[in-house]
Amino acid sequence: MPADWSPSSDRRLTAWELAQALNHALNDGGGVAAAGSLLAEARGLSIDALWLARRLFDIAEDRRLTDEARAGVDCQRRGTAIVAAADRVGEPTGAPVQPRLI
Repeated sequence: MPADWSPSSDRRLTAWELAQALNHALNDGGGVAAAGSLLAEARGLSIDALWLARRLFDIAEDRRLTDEARAGVDCQRRGTAIVAAADRVGEPTGAPVQPRLI
């Protein structure tokens, strides 16, 4: 997948593509925050993509494909953190501003 790929620009987005992108974001660039940003763009596929990442890990582990299994376990292990990061996308950063009352 191209480095500039995003779920919102993919006209035929699949859970497979999202699972691969999440895995890549976690392991090769950006970590949990980057994976959360991707997941935020594709909320409808989030459950399927995280399930698929887990299934791919299981298959890689059964076949003793250590590199793939290691990457998959990261996605599976950090699933809750990825979802939390996706929930934070779009939230204002920094201290809240107190409106002037008078």
